[in-house]
Amino acid sequence: MKDSDTINALLTQAQAMITHDARSAARQFALALDNPDEYRLSDLQRIQLGFSLGLARFASPQLTVPLLDSALHAMHTTLTLAGTLSLPAAKPAVKGAYDANKALNLLNRTLTSLAARDCVAFAFGGVLLGLVRDGCLLPFDKDLDIVVPLNYFKRVCQLLKADGWKRCWVPVQADNFACFVDAETGITLDVFAYAFEQQHIKIVGGWWPCGLQREQGRLLEFLPFAPEIVNAADGRYWRIKNPESVLTQLYGEHWRVPDPMFDSTLESPALVNWTTYTRLWASLKLLEAWTLGNEARINRIQQLVRSKDLADPLGHVFSVRPTQSVCRQA
Repeated sequence: MKDSDTINALLTQAQAMITHDARSAARQFALALDNPDEYRLSDLQRIQLGFSLGLARFASPQLTVPLLDSALHAMHTTLTLAGTLSLPAAKPAVKGAYDANKALNLLNRTLTSLAARDCVAFAFGGVLLGLVRDGCLLPFDKDLDIVVPLNYFKRVCQLLKADGWKRCWVPVQADNFACFVDAETGITLDVFAYAFEQQHIKIVGGWWPCGLQREQGRLLEFLPFAPEIVNAADGRYWRIKNPESVLTQLYGEHWRVPDPMFDSTLESPALVNWTTYTRLWASLKLLEAWTLGNEARINRIQQLVRSKDLADPLGHVFSVRPTQSVCRQA
């Protein structure tokens, strides 16, 4: 019989293992799950290991379609088991280290620094939403989002490192995405690259996972938008011209109505395809919501899944109580 300390070590060190070597971590999680009796796994431990396995496979440095299919199958098995158990007691959400004033100052310094070195970079996502709608950063946000043209991406990443930003690990391994952290404040910065497709007159962004075609990942499409240079007291910086159109494409026509539960990764109208990759991400978020005892979030995600594909089993794992429709934005 395997010592229970082995499983406890896997569970307590799962995040560090995935960060160090996602593929090796996935093999160890799968080995334990394939031998539940030998490892004397409880149902809760199987669920925890199932989540870790799904996350490790999602975070693989080189994804393949078979790997995604295997990961999604494992996640569905885990979610099905969770659906037979009582919902855990609700837990408060963990708040990120986000000081809005410090974050805004950091954003302004970063954008002016990049513009001074002839790099186009501008606020996007939740940062853009907060600045346009509320005149400040969103109070519940946890990171800064900027977008750069694809041909600037590598240079911007190099300049950020030179300015003191440190690369940090995140599960998303994509050709057009990088995450940095400011050592002094702990604030993270997500950098996304976009490309202009002249033939179809559109801009494409999102996450382009390493090893997959763009359309197999989380592909976003936008009508063409243009950045403009702004002269400010602290220096010049770039911003999106007429951002309301971009926000409508990102968050829907009701983007002016706050909705803290809105998940731009899954709910954005700009999302092109409901792929195995996005389904895997949805399954991870669904199991995370179950772990936190967040019934409203479970219902929201399942409602979204069914709106994408009514036959998708992810939309029917848990019994769902009626909730408001998915229409209001972050």
